[in-house]
Amino acid sequence: MSNRFDQLNSPGRREGKIQPEKLAELLNYKLNQTMKQLLFTFLLLITVQAVQSQDTIVSYFDRHWKETDQANAVYFRKAAQGEHRNWTVKDYYRNGTLQMSGSYKTKKLKKKHGYFQYFYENGRVYYEGRYETDEFDGEWKWYREDGSLSSQEWYKEGVAVEFTFWNADGSKVEEERQIMEMAEFKGGELGLRRYIAQNVRYPKQAQYAGMEGKVYVKFFIDTDGFVERARIEKSVDSDLDKEALRVVVAMPQWIPGTRHNLPARISYTVPINFVLK
Repeated sequence: MSNRFDQLNSPGRREGKIQPEKLAELLNYKLNQTMKQLLFTFLLLITVQAVQSQDTIVSYFDRHWKETDQANAVYFRKAAQGEHRNWTVKDYYRNGTLQMSGSYKTKKLKKKHGYFQYFYENGRVYYEGRYETDEFDGEWKWYREDGSLSSQEWYKEGVAVEFTFWNADGSKVEEERQIMEMAEFKGGELGLRRYIAQNVRYPKQAQYAGMEGKVYVKFFIDTDGFVERARIEKSVDSDLDKEALRVVVAMPQWIPGTRHNLPARISYTVPINFVLK
């Protein structure tokens, strides 16, 4: 079936000047066809962009935030490209409760940028604030699991310039504290050295072999003050390493460390010196 354009340009028509009204009709037809094509292209681009923006990358992590498979996951993540080409990320606990919400500059998810919120597993906010290219910027707040405010801190280019701590009853903490307080062995450094000296037993095999040296053991003090994840940081000999590790694992409860006025897991490294006499 011929269209109007074909009729206006049919070989059977008499050659000569096209009447003004016919010329206007022809031009109008061609303009409509062009507009339809442009509209189709525009809608296609919008559709593709919408589909791309809805693409979601799902990842799974173990308790130490190392990537793993779904079966062994403690956390999982959903990432999608959002406005201004940033990547919006939401991390979840295994039960589906939100653990973190924020955005990154690129798909590699290396540099945090914008407003972030972190959550306890009970759904309450743990801490919140803004990153400027992966550094704390402006006001940040930390909360206890019951929702009470623990700390207000102000940052400039990643450095704390002011902070205020709050007690659980809402009163301001008056004594001097730091944003991070190290865990402490009961009795202090002197007490720690005394404990090591009184508890190390020189392995006989190492004595016979004339082995001596300083073994470094790295470990964490958890929020209750107990040793966890102890490992050899610098080895000397397998027998000496085992003895140093045994002494550290058997340590009594410490005074827990804090970050942002909240109990925190703090890493610690101790040297244990083995010297033959």
